[in-house]
Amino acid sequence: MRIIAKSTLRKFWESGHYADAVTPVKEWYHFLSKAKWATPQDLKADLGSASILKGGRAVFNVAGNKYRVVAAIDYEKQIAWIRFVGAPPVRSNRCGDRVMDIKLIRDEESLQRAFARMEELWGARTGTDEGDELELLSMVIEKYEDQHYEMPASDPIEAIRFRMDQDGLAQRDLEVYIGSSGRVSEVLNKKRPLTIGMIKRLHNGLNIPYESLLAD
Repeated sequence: MRIIAKSTLRKFWESGHYADAVTPVKEWYHFLSKAKWATPQDLKADLGSASILKGGRAVFNVAGNKYRVVAAIDYEKQIAWIRFVGAPPVRSNRCGDRVMDIKLIRDEESLQRAFARMEELWGARTGTDEGDELELLSMVIEKYEDQHYEMPASDPIEAIRFRMDQDGLAQRDLEVYIGSSGRVSEVLNKKRPLTIGMIKRLHNGLNIPYESLLAD
């Protein structure tokens, strides 16, 4: 899944008011970037705590529902566009009508114009001029944000905690993947490393991406 507006996430936690949101929001990003949902139903089946809204939008609860991320998702093009991150209630933040040509983004002003144009194009059908423009625009935005809003690497234990939070799991629910309750506690407190067997079981049982479980 291509995720647009990483800048929205970074600006949120770098504001200095939401220090406890850094880890769960970061893990949400890494999880979503590996997702390959074809329909809203696939998303809901994978993340039961998410809410599906009209217009292709989805609401994700993070940090025990303390914060929410709202994303517009184009399942066909595999693009997730972050529209809001913060504490409930969620309010829409729609851009005005603007037009821009496809060109490389070199500053924040150009980035905001690109977002505004994306608002106009969102939902365009694949194979149309508007659909092609939307896909190209998402690539240009992604390139700029990769250069200026790099996301911190995932942490294996925080990736597990993120999945626990999303599925409402307790430590005892991890015993089938990790071992005894004592071993689960040691792993979650980073006193014992994950083994290859644990990683395979966590991936197969909880659908945690290998990339997250194997991160340094």
